[in-house]
Amino acid sequence: MHVRAGEWSQVEAAHARGISTRQVRRLVKASQARGPVAMVHGNRGRAAAHKVADAVRAQLVALASPGGTYAGFNHAHLTEKLAALTAP
Repeated sequence: MHVRAGEWSQVEAAHARGISTRQVRRLVKASQARGPVAMVHGNRGRAAAHKVADAVRAQLVALASPGGTYAGFNHAHLTEKLAALTAP
């Protein structure tokens, strides 16, 4: 890391990465403790918590595709129609 090597200040690193200086300090501290692996996001390699199942995704695509029940609907309108179907 350029900051640890003394090549960049924390302000320069923050500007280059588009993050705050506080985040730079946190990353420097983490890299000192854990090495380069600290720069990788902790959820890397995991499935998203709110991922839609592939079967459900296929049904939604079929409904919104040409010839489907909701063909031509924009995302907002499609969301409203689908929410109305699942409402109690």
